[in-house]
Amino acid sequence: MDHLIKGENIVDELEVCVRNATTVVNDSTENVYSNEKDQKYDDVDYATTMAILCSMVKQDYRMQEHIVLSLGLKSSSGELESYSLMWMWSLRPFIDEDFMLSAWKLVP
Repeated sequence: MDHLIKGENIVDELEVCVRNATTVVNDSTENVYSNEKDQKYDDVDYATTMAILCSMVKQDYRMQEHIVLSLGLKSSSGELESYSLMWMWSLRPFIDEDFMLSAWKLVP
């Protein structure tokens, strides 16, 4: 269960980062002058990207948490097989790889 606690902590940290980014964007939009508009849009892009990434990671974590908590010694073979097939289809069904690649391009 240690890994569930660590996962929950990571999701919580991501949510704090998104709140901080939202605060920065709100502050920058209140103090924007006409020659700083490009910077404002960059800030909004970063914050939006962070929010989407956080949402994807959170959904992925919740799904994994549900699976881990539902499995046990009394799980039926059918249930185990369905989870096994699901993992073969996609290890991260809520993570959009194309979006992740575009997000990495924003990192300086």
